[in-house]
Amino acid sequence: MGEARVAVAVVVDARNVHGFLGRLLDQPVVPGVDAVVDSLAGYGLRPVSVSVGVALAQGRSGSEALQRRSERNRAYAEAIDAHPIGRAVRGVLAPSGSKVFEKDIDVRLAVEVCRLAHDIAAGRSEAAAVVLLGQDTDLDPALSYARSLGVPAFVAGGDVHPKGHSDTLLLGQAALWSLAGRPNRLVGHELRAYVGAYARTPRCTDWRVVDPADAKHHDERGHPMVKVESMDRSGVPGAAPPGSGGDRAVLTGWWTAGVHVDGHDGFPYVSIANRRVARAGGSVFRCEVFERVNALYAKVRNPVGPGALDVRIPPGGPVRGEEVYLVERRRPGMGSQLLYLGPVAEPRQDDAWWAVPALARAERSASPTQSWATTNDGRAIQVHHSDKRPLLPGRRYALWETEPGRAVPMSTALPEPAGSG
Repeated sequence: MGEARVAVAVVVDARNVHGFLGRLLDQPVVPGVDAVVDSLAGYGLRPVSVSVGVALAQGRSGSEALQRRSERNRAYAEAIDAHPIGRAVRGVLAPSGSKVFEKDIDVRLAVEVCRLAHDIAAGRSEAAAVVLLGQDTDLDPALSYARSLGVPAFVAGGDVHPKGHSDTLLLGQAALWSLAGRPNRLVGHELRAYVGAYARTPRCTDWRVVDPADAKHHDERGHPMVKVESMDRSGVPGAAPPGSGGDRAVLTGWWTAGVHVDGHDGFPYVSIANRRVARAGGSVFRCEVFERVNALYAKVRNPVGPGALDVRIPPGGPVRGEEVYLVERRRPGMGSQLLYLGPVAEPRQDDAWWAVPALARAERSASPTQSWATTNDGRAIQVHHSDKRPLLPGRRYALWETEPGRAVPMSTALPEPAGSG
C-alpha cells in the first residue's frame, strides 16, 4: 500500500450499523471486531481498539422478548470483550409497553469518544484519530470535543456524504460487505441486479413462504405483505400478499407483479403475487448513466421526459456509459419519483464496482470543483468534488475511481501516518 496505515480508535454504534446495513445491503446484522477492522483497511486505517455499544437488560425480570434480546446481546458483548482489541460499552435494554428500547447507549458512547480523545491527546494511546462507526447525530458534540483537543475525529457510514460538516468516511460496497461479515448470499448491487431483471421480465417461479404471520408491512395500496424467499439461489427475496400457503415448508407458485419500494429510502423488492391474483406494480424504466456527480449521485437520461435526472446510486454502482433500472414510486398527493433499482448488466467483480478507495495526496486545484492528486502508486488523477468542500493541497484522501484518471472523494482529509510530515 505505499504508506503505513494510520492507527485509530474506533467506537461502534452497533444498532445504527445494524440499521444502515439492512437498508443498503438487506443485511441487518451487528458487526464483529474483525469485520470492523476489515472494513476500514481500504482507507489506510488500522484499528488499535474497537469499543462497541451493547444494551443489556437489568436482572431477569421483564417480557420474554426482552430477555431473548438481552441474551443475544450478552453473547455479542462477550464476543466483543474476548477479542484482543475489543471492548463492550454496556448500556441498558428496557421495556416500553410491548416494545424494547436501548437506554443510555448514546451517553456511554459519547463518554467513550471523549475518553479515547483524552488518551490520544495525552499520548497514552498509539491511535492518531477517533472513528465513529455509525451515523447518529446525537454523538456530534462528543466528536466536536475530540477535535477541540486537536484529535482528528471521523464519522464512517454508508450514507455519510463528504459535503457534510463533520469529517467523514463514506463506506463503499467492499467496506459494507466486509462490515456485514461477508454473508454467503446476494447483497447490495448483486441483489438489486436480480430485482431489476425479475421486475423487467415477469415470470412464474416457486417461492417459499418465510414469515406468513407478519402483516405489519403494506404496499402503496395498503395491502398486507409478507416476506418470501426463492428456492433458486439466483432468485431474490420479495414480498407478496398473505393467504396462499401459510406454512414455511410449503412451496407456492408466485408471479412477479411489479416492484415494491420501501416507505423510506430503503431497498426495493420485487413485488409478487399468487398466480390467481393480478396486481399492478411500480413501473420500471431502463436508462443510461452519463455522469457520476459524486460518490452517491449520478445523472441519468430522463426515461419519461426531456433532460436529465439526479439519481442516488450507492458507491460502487454503475458509472458513465452504463445502463440502470429505475423504479417509479408514487406517493398520494406528492406525485411520483424515480429511484435506482439496479444495474442492467451483471454486477462487476472488479475493484471499480467494489468501490475500493484509492489513497491519494492532493496536489493542486484546477477549478472550484476539480483538483489534481497523486495516488500511492504514483498515478496522477483528476478529482471532481463539491465547491463547498475542496481538496486541501498536501493532504491525504480516499478516492473512488469512477473511470481511469477520474475520481470522486470517499473521505475528507485523512490523518497522516505516524512519523510523516
